[in-house]
Parts: sequence; C-alpha cells; structure tokens
Amino acid sequence: MSDSPHERRRTILRALSPTTVHSVQALSRLTGVSVITIRRDLTELAHEGLVTR
Repeated sequence: MSDSPHERRRTILRALSPTTVHSVQALSRLTGVSVITIRRDLTELAHEGLVTR
C-alpha cells in the first residue's frame, strides 16, 4: 500500500476503536509500511489528539 500520509493515517484511525489495542506491527502489516513509519504516524495522530498511546 503506498497511500499518502494523510490516507494512511485515516486507515489507522479506521482500524482503531476505543476498546481495541493494536500493536505497531499489526498496523504496519495493515498499511504496508514500516514500523518506524507507523510510530511516526501515531506520534502525529497523538499530537493532534486523535489517538492515545
């Protein structure tokens, strides 16, 4: 998957729910990007107040 960062973050947000915990590795497999990229995306989403790490 080679989505833009915006689309990838939307995919991450859709995969998450308030009662579900996902591993960075699972999100990496889901989006087809590296664990480092997922960590960067989660940091950005956390700064925006959209996820809690």
